[in-house]
Amino acid sequence: MLVPWNHGEHWMLLILAPYAYHVYCCDPVNSELNNREEIVSVIVSAFNLFFSMNLPDVEILDTLRIKQPQCPHQPDNVACGYYLMRMLKDLIEHVSPGQYLRTMGASFFNKLEVHETRSLFPSRMYSNMDSTDRSHSSASIGSDPPSKFSGCYFPKC
Repeated sequence: MLVPWNHGEHWMLLILAPYAYHVYCCDPVNSELNNREEIVSVIVSAFNLFFSMNLPDVEILDTLRIKQPQCPHQPDNVACGYYLMRMLKDLIEHVSPGQYLRTMGASFFNKLEVHETRSLFPSRMYSNMDSTDRSHSSASIGSDPPSKFSGCYFPKC
């Protein structure tokens, strides 16, 4: 599972493998989790909740494995959301997500990559919202919503 997570005022990407009891924590500031006990506690609680709700007969492992790969490092204190979305996009589009995680490194995204991210997601979201508004306004009450998914990353209302 790919989980964008906002902890306070900072975005990071969590990649959860619940059946392996394993997490990748992709943080664009590359700050160690050792001194961020609250984040580790929330991750452990989420795993325990998942297992108790979905697999009550499965024994929960004592130690959750949390790996923290080196991620593209944001150059300031405001770009974490763009870095998260860019990592998410690259991870989804990569032929081998595991290889992407092993090789992404602590470099920066260039300005073009950040700009593309800034414009890609909002443009898709707004175009979907516009088409949804038009389709709902012209639809009669009780009719089914359009069945074609427009390619937006968010489900239709």
